[in-house]
Amino acid sequence: MADAFIYIYIHNHFNLEAPFIFGNKEDTPDIKLFEKWLKSAGYIYSRRSYNQSVQSRYINSAMLKEIIENNKLTMVF
Repeated sequence: MADAFIYIYIHNHFNLEAPFIFGNKEDTPDIKLFEKWLKSAGYIYSRRSYNQSVQSRYINSAMLKEIIENNKLTMVF
């Protein structure tokens, strides 16, 4: 999580376009103020689910692929 904070800070400091940031919900600390900051920064949560339907997996994969292809900056961790 510190990586995302540092990455966004550097972009803001040098007035660069903010990237899309994808991260795992289970790996994110459960701190309300931190969650509020991530939400305002455009952090996109994902969840691990092995019970997810094939259609849902396909849609999620297609959306991620489109975001990566159409945006200069994307960070996934």
